[in-house]
Amino acid sequence: MEAALVWGLSLLALSLLLIVVEVFLPSGGLIALISAGSGITGLVFLYRHDPVWGGIGTLVMLVAAPCVIAFAFRVWPDTAIGRRMIHGTSDLDEIQERETADARAKAEWESLVGAEGVAFTELHPSGTVKLGETRYDAVTDGPFIEKGSRIRVVSVEMSVVKVRRA
Repeated sequence: MEAALVWGLSLLALSLLLIVVEVFLPSGGLIALISAGSGITGLVFLYRHDPVWGGIGTLVMLVAAPCVIAFAFRVWPDTAIGRRMIHGTSDLDEIQERETADARAKAEWESLVGAEGVAFTELHPSGTVKLGETRYDAVTDGPFIEKGSRIRVVSVEMSVVKVRRA
C-alpha cells in the first residue's frame, strides 16, 4: 500500500475516534476541530492517491460521521460527565432518589384530581382553594368562582390546580 492511502485511511479513522472522544471529554470544541481537520486531511490524502479512493472516503465519512455522532450522544447521558451535566451529579443513587421524589410529588399532585373543597378566596380567575385542611393556589377552568363556593379539581398541570364549581 502506498503511504498516501495509509495516511488517508488512518486520518479518517482518527477523525471518527476524535468525535467520540469529544463527547466523553468535552473540550469546548477543540477536539472536534482537530477531528474535522484530521478528516479533511485524510480525504485530501485519499484524493491525491486516487480519486476513486477519495470518493469512497467521502461517502464513508458522510455515512459514518453522523452514525458515530448519534451513537456517542446516545451513550453520553450514561457517562459521568453526562449525568453531571443533566442531573447536576454523577452519583447514580442520588439521581435515583431525586427521580423517585419527583415521581412521588407528581403522583401527589395528580391525586388531587377529582377532590372537592371550598374556594378560600374569590377566583378571578386565580385564587386559593382549600382541599381538606390544605390550601392550594388554583385557577378556575370556567367562570369566576365566589369565596365559599364548593369546587372540584378538574386537572393539575405542572403544579397548577385547575378547578370548577362542584
